[in-house]
Amino acid sequence: MHQRGYAIDNEELMEGLRCVAAPIYDREGKAVAAMSISGPAARLTGERLRRAIALVTDTSSQVSRSLGYRGS
Repeated sequence: MHQRGYAIDNEELMEGLRCVAAPIYDREGKAVAAMSISGPAARLTGERLRRAIALVTDTSSQVSRSLGYRGS
């Protein structure tokens, strides 16, 4: 997850459910929380999956910056 900035649960937890998650960092660069989006695996594919990844990573970056994180 650290290399690309997000993780995908591709029906590992529950059949038919796909999730995208990204970490939230504090000012020291420690992951202190995470945020995620979940949806039906049949609908969270292709462009919808790409938009979910962008939404989660952009929002987690904004929250991290508000906590003082200055990394990439």
